[in-house]
Amino acid sequence: MAMGATGKGSSEAVVERMMARSNFERVEHVCFSSEPFSAGINFSECLCDVPRFLRECLGRGPVILEGTQGAMLDFITGPYPFVTNRAVSTAAWLAYAGLPPTFAIRVVLVARTRPIRVAGNSGPMPGETSWPELYREIRRKQGKSVVHSNMPRLSEVTLVAFEHELRKLIEKAHGPSTAMEHWTREQCIKNRKLLSEAPTQALLSLSQSQQGELLQFFERTTVTNKLRRVAGFSMETVREAMLLNGCHELWVSFLNYEFPELWGSADAAWTAHVANAHLFDLEDQLNVPVVGVTTGPHPENHLWLK
Repeated sequence: MAMGATGKGSSEAVVERMMARSNFERVEHVCFSSEPFSAGINFSECLCDVPRFLRECLGRGPVILEGTQGAMLDFITGPYPFVTNRAVSTAAWLAYAGLPPTFAIRVVLVARTRPIRVAGNSGPMPGETSWPELYREIRRKQGKSVVHSNMPRLSEVTLVAFEHELRKLIEKAHGPSTAMEHWTREQCIKNRKLLSEAPTQALLSLSQSQQGELLQFFERTTVTNKLRRVAGFSMETVREAMLLNGCHELWVSFLNYEFPELWGSADAAWTAHVANAHLFDLEDQLNVPVVGVTTGPHPENHLWLK
C-alpha cells in the first residue's frame, strides 16, 4: 500500500504526530509548547485548550468550523483507495474540535460548479473534461455575451499549442491514444506518473506569455503547482454529500464558470439577478436555500445572497 502526499500537508502532520509518540524530544517539537517563540514567531498566544476555548466562545456567539479536503474523500466512507487520510464530515469536524454533536449546528455545504481533484490517478470524477475543452464549452454555451464579460480570453492558437505539447508527451511515453479524461481505470493506473506530470509539463513547455494566458483560466494546486483535474457539475454527488453531512444551506462556488458575465463580480444583487433561474433550480432540486456564491478566487468575490 502506498500513500501519496505533497509532503507539506495533513498527511505529513499525521505521520509526524504518530512518530512522536515514542520520542519525547520529538513530542516537544510537534507541540512547540516548550518553545513558543520558535522560528522567531510568538506562538504563546496561540496555545490553549481548544475545546474549552470554543465552549467559552459559544457563550458569546456562533463559532464557524471550516472543513478541509472535501466530502466524498473520507478515509472511511470515501471511494477507497482514492481517499484522504482522515474523516472529513460534519461529525468529524465537531469531534476534532472537541465539541459534542448535541450542540445546535447549521451545516453549509460548499459545491463547485466545476469540481476539481489533484493531478494524477486521484479517483473517479463524473463528467471529467480538460481545461481547454471546458473553456470551449463555456464559450459555445454563452456565445457573444462572453465578449462583454471579465472572463479571460484565451486564443485558440494557445489552446491548441498546449494540447499539441500534451499529445507529444503522451506519445513519447507510449501512453494511450485517447484523451486523458477518457482513459480507463487500468490505463490510469498503468500510466499514473504520466497522468500526474504530463499536463503540467505541457504547460511549462510553452512560452511565458502563453503560460500566463492559460493560467488565467486553468487551475493549479496551491502546494504542488500541478494542473488540477476538472469535471462537470454532478447533482448526484452533491446529493450524496448532503446525505453524509446533513445540509441546511448551500454555497455555490465559482459561479463564474456557469455565467462568465459574472467573472470576478463583487455585486451580490446583480449576481443574484443574472443567475436567479439557475440558483432557484438548484434550491428546488436539492431542497435547501443557496445562501451565497463565489464568482472568482478572491475575497471580494465571495458574496452572501441571503
